[in-house]
Amino acid sequence: FPVDQDCSAMKFHSSLVLLLICAWWSGLTGRAVARQASAATEPPGKPETKLDLSACIRVQKGELPIIISAPHGGTREIPDVDARKGEGMEKGASGFFTGRDVGTEQLALAVAAEIKKKLGREPWYVISRVHRKYVDFNRPAEIGFEDPDARPVYEHYHCSVAAACRAIAEEIGRAHV
Repeated sequence: FPVDQDCSAMKFHSSLVLLLICAWWSGLTGRAVARQASAATEPPGKPETKLDLSACIRVQKGELPIIISAPHGGTREIPDVDARKGEGMEKGASGFFTGRDVGTEQLALAVAAEIKKKLGREPWYVISRVHRKYVDFNRPAEIGFEDPDARPVYEHYHCSVAAACRAIAEEIGRAHV
């Protein structure tokens, strides 16, 4: 999935499953969105990592201006990455938190399947498969992860959402987030 290296300034805050309707879907052809996404290439200078980012973040290119984002349902560990400790941070849902949103990966996939069933086209989705104790995608990078080896996962998630928004906006000329 094509992502930009220069997307760290973009911040996305997601709830359990956040549907971002990037544009009104009427009049948009799924083939045009798919062509736009296929035309992009992997960015130069992609950080080298022994991580399989596709095993950490599940991404689907869509045919509709709908993005399903599920950041906290994962159960996977990130190899050679220490869990976050949150030292010096306020604890709880509005501060440091490592709890999972149980079932959100399955819910996101079910919503995507229902959208395809009803509309005949697939939405975009970005789903984290890693446990929140390693990365919290709803926090800025400074506190979203502690181990620098988790940065590629954090960036891949956010850059994937940003790339989907950009592909949709470029195709139809605008986006509503």
